[in-house]
Amino acid sequence: MILPSGKLAILDPVKDYTPYARDRDDKSVRQALVPLRNVAQRTGATIVIVRHVNTGQGNAGMRGAGSVPWRNVPRAEDAFAVDPDVIA
Repeated sequence: MILPSGKLAILDPVKDYTPYARDRDDKSVRQALVPLRNVAQRTGATIVIVRHVNTGQGNAGMRGAGSVPWRNVPRAEDAFAVDPDVIA
């Protein structure tokens, strides 16, 4: 991964950049995220990882594709969704 001088990397979707991270396998997801964290700490970069949620009802945070560490290892998580009650 080469970071421009702006020090922002966006991995969309993150699964394309972490092919060895197996869904629902906490250890492999953590092993995939640790090098990203190390790059961020070493360079001062911000790394944004994008995950896509599964369709369905319930808590959006728990509907993210993959395992819970995709939510728990990063420093912050934001969720964005379309409000079906708002007409565009």
